[in-house]
Amino acid sequence: MIGFWEPATWPGFELSWHLAHRNWGRGFATEAATTALGLAFKVWRRNKVLSLIDPANLPSIRVAERIGERLDASINHYGRETSVYGLDRETYPRTIAPAVLSAQRAG
Repeated sequence: MIGFWEPATWPGFELSWHLAHRNWGRGFATEAATTALGLAFKVWRRNKVLSLIDPANLPSIRVAERIGERLDASINHYGRETSVYGLDRETYPRTIAPAVLSAQRAG
């Protein structure tokens, strides 16, 4: 599952990913999250996308960083320490979009 949600009690418009363990390390989360960011910024014109990640979840942190998100804050979210990674629409073209276009041209 890779997609967005924004419950009323959430700190913002969240992009999250959850994959079966057998699919970890195969690039699926990065590829789908990259596509989702394009939808959020280009079609829906969202100003900011964030991902809430357990600080111990290093694979998810690597996905967030690969798609251009950067650590914005650490918060207590429903009683758990949570890292907030984010990317805004202004920064998006300078971070992820050129890398995606380059990969598409190479492939």
